[in-house]
Amino acid sequence: MKMVPLYLCFAVATLWLTTSDAHSPHVYYMDAECGSSISVTNDVRVQLATNTHLLPNWTCSTSLEAHTDGDQLLVRIRNLNTSPSVDCSENSLKIIDTDEHIDINGEHGDCGSTPPVRTFVTNGSSVTFVFNTDGANQDGQFDILVTSFSLSINGTCSSDRFLCDNSRCVSWSVACNGFNDCGDNSDELDVCGIGVAAISGIAVGSFVCFVILLLIIISRVRRKRFRRRQARRSTDVQTKPGYGTLFNG
Repeated sequence: MKMVPLYLCFAVATLWLTTSDAHSPHVYYMDAECGSSISVTNDVRVQLATNTHLLPNWTCSTSLEAHTDGDQLLVRIRNLNTSPSVDCSENSLKIIDTDEHIDINGEHGDCGSTPPVRTFVTNGSSVTFVFNTDGANQDGQFDILVTSFSLSINGTCSSDRFLCDNSRCVSWSVACNGFNDCGDNSDELDVCGIGVAAISGIAVGSFVCFVILLLIIISRVRRKRFRRRQARRSTDVQTKPGYGTLFNG
């Protein structure tokens, strides 16, 4: 009996991987979202501009609000690279806790090059990013991850949420997506190395191969039974006496 070709199983797994809808945070650009409000269901990324060349004397404000009632927002500056200046006079990114109307990243905001890991938590359900430049020509970019979360109750989260080690509850869809949505990286589990989509691909490919193998076995068993019946019929026909035998004496 021939085994199922490995390339067929690989093809099935590959097809599943390419069609799996693994969650990845959507990227919003402030220069395209000036004056608008973004609803955060799971997590999103906010970048400064589609083009790193910044407009002079530019002020842009973009708000983000948690889609789920009662949620707070976790704001992580993944990287920031703009022109450095004293008190961020040439350009400045201010992160404002809208509910409290305070700058949660300092009086002058952020500019220049900041460490890749800076985390802020809103007191309420929304946050506003305000970026401004002076009259000088300059380039700049940043990448900020914003995650909607709630706090666990007695160490438990709702069934549709993942419990972080720091007692935050985030959507299951952000686990193993390559981004630190918990803030302590506990949503990137040890099994995330091969990825959720890869695990699904392997499982589906293995199942399909099993089904194909089972169908082949059933088909071969039926063939053997059919051949045996055909052989028996042929034997019965050969052993029956002919009509001439009855009248010859």
